[in-house]
Amino acid sequence: GCYADVGGAGFFADGNDTVKAFAIGAGCDYQIDSRFVIGIGGAYIIGTNDTKAIDALVRVGLLLNPNLLIYGRAGLMMDGDKINFSDSIGTVGAGLETSISSSVTIGAEAYTGIKGWGDFKGAPDNWTGRAFLRYRF
Repeated sequence: GCYADVGGAGFFADGNDTVKAFAIGAGCDYQIDSRFVIGIGGAYIIGTNDTKAIDALVRVGLLLNPNLLIYGRAGLMMDGDKINFSDSIGTVGAGLETSISSSVTIGAEAYTGIKGWGDFKGAPDNWTGRAFLRYRF
């Protein structure tokens, strides 16, 4: 099903620069069978130093039990002031999500930039971590 979420995030670049952030997101997942899940989603991330980012992703997951999903994710991160695919960075990472009720889950994910284009071509080594509370409808 589809969902909306809120949470906290952090950007870590070159091991020195850290930006704390707030994130809101939405997406939809489809359970293929009793164990596999695929989905698309996105988040708008607003940092403490006026950093803004748009994170668009696809994810593929495995249900370890009915309440615990482990997944890999790939996506694009763009400047939060404008959607521009030619100025973006490709990302890969992983996450974990668990149910706390039939419609509420919590989770965490981490991802890193792997290839930049345009303004992000020379982006430093970076990691993003995000924890979220998700409502499924």
